[in-house]
Amino acid sequence: MTRESDQATAVALVTSRLHDRFPLIQPAVIEQIVTEIYVGYDGCRLREFIPLLVERESRDRVGALPAPHVSSTHVITVEVAVRPSLQLAD
Repeated sequence: MTRESDQATAVALVTSRLHDRFPLIQPAVIEQIVTEIYVGYDGCRLREFIPLLVERESRDRVGALPAPHVSSTHVITVEVAVRPSLQLAD
């Protein structure tokens, strides 16, 4: 495999994992962030830890995104537990 195909595979994998963790963030936004971070490591000779570093930094950046990057196609369902009424003794 070439460095480019290894990087493309790693970007897809990290993007998928982050989208699982942050399902309201558009996948294209996550992929752009992951790709930008990978590009920042292009000149590094020691490449073994780059996927881990990229995933950590990407997770931090995706987690800090403001609301406009939230996909409007997702619906959030909130379940509320209702506490039964307490009956008071007469």
